[in-house]
Amino acid sequence: MTAATIGDLIRRQRGLARRSQLDLAYEIGVSPRHLSFVELGKSKPSPGLLMRIAEHLDLPLRERNDWLLAAGYAPRYPETPLTGPALSRVREPGLAALADEIATWPAIPDRQAWAHLSPDEPDDPVLSWRLDLDGAELSMFTMLSTFGTPMDVTLADLFFPADEHTEAVLRQAAAQHHRPSIG
Repeated sequence: MTAATIGDLIRRQRGLARRSQLDLAYEIGVSPRHLSFVELGKSKPSPGLLMRIAEHLDLPLRERNDWLLAAGYAPRYPETPLTGPALSRVREPGLAALADEIATWPAIPDRQAWAHLSPDEPDDPVLSWRLDLDGAELSMFTMLSTFGTPMDVTLADLFFPADEHTEAVLRQAAAQHHRPSIG
């Protein structure tokens, strides 16, 4: 099996976003012909062009790094280990351990399954996420923001309980080492 080319990745993401080549080209400031050549592999995109496309398609940071690698460039966004000293402040509320526990549960959808979610309002920095956990509706959120430091893949992937009920259910499940399936 051959690895997907950068053109394949762009075309796939553009299709998932239901965006036409023409509309996307104009939004990112290139000709439709140039974007077509990039998708067909006839033209190599610059890192800047890749990041403009990724931004307009709301591509997560981890996948932006994948695109850069596929195009032959170095990743732009660091991925700091959650257990490293640089993220000690993130671990202080104890939610990081809970997130680690949840990540081990079976049937957690891959990022691709929920990457299409968008904020409630176009300029809303909070992304809500609801899921059913063994009959209990849970409400999670993540922030679409930068906290005065360069963007980091690890921090971009964190979700937090949005209410006390959700936090209590998740803490109870983690305490019991219960591995529920999510449906």
